[in-house]
Amino acid sequence: MQQTPGFLADRDPRSVGLYDIRVDGSVRQLERLLKILADNRANLERQLEDIRVMQRELDQVEERCEGTLEELKAAEKRS
Repeated sequence: MQQTPGFLADRDPRSVGLYDIRVDGSVRQLERLLKILADNRANLERQLEDIRVMQRELDQVEERCEGTLEELKAAEKRS
């Protein structure tokens, strides 16, 4: 991504709030900011989906682990 001098939003999405959006800002700057915001939003959406997938996988492993633990405890009681 090409960086605009002094335009921190290129490097860190959290710094977007530091950019002073004024009426006298150039059309090009504002269009660039909107593009950066859209890109950041899309990246966050992908990350959220990745997290959701990982959570489902963890849920499945946890269920199998709990089931196996219950079976082992039941087997120990029978022994």
